[in-house]
Amino acid sequence: QSPVLQSSASKTATGFKTASYYPCLFDYYVLMAHEGALPAVAIDQKEKQKPELVLVPEPARVLEGETARFRCRVTGYPLPKVNWYLNSQLIRKSKRFRLRYDGIHYLDIVDYVTSDDSASIMVKAVNIAGETSSHAFLLVQGNFKSLTFILLPIIAITLVKPI
Repeated sequence: QSPVLQSSASKTATGFKTASYYPCLFDYYVLMAHEGALPAVAIDQKEKQKPELVLVPEPARVLEGETARFRCRVTGYPLPKVNWYLNSQLIRKSKRFRLRYDGIHYLDIVDYVTSDDSASIMVKAVNIAGETSSHAFLLVQGNFKSLTFILLPIIAITLVKPI
């Protein structure tokens, strides 16, 4: 017999005791009847699936002042919670960091990105069945002003004496 997760011994209006909950492979519990109570099964019978990144963030190379964008798509059941990290620090939604979801998870780093913002980006997806993560690198290149050099042609004249 499986160990009891939760049980109740209160009597119902009909005088029967309520059921006990037992763990199952699926995301529902079978109710075992006590003293004549009718067994019941919850409706949600989908099997738990650990998160999987089916679209991973790609490395980004941007110029100073541009917006850096990372994206990923995650599957799993129950729906995984997705967090983004910048150099191992959790990113929270703010004026500088825009987090968006439309079936795909997006991280936009805005507000004048500089070369000091070059960093490791990690996305991590977690649910009750497990977790997964992926890394990408953000490279911000300086905006160098072009320098123009004018090279004057050098004319070499060789004088030749007749023989």
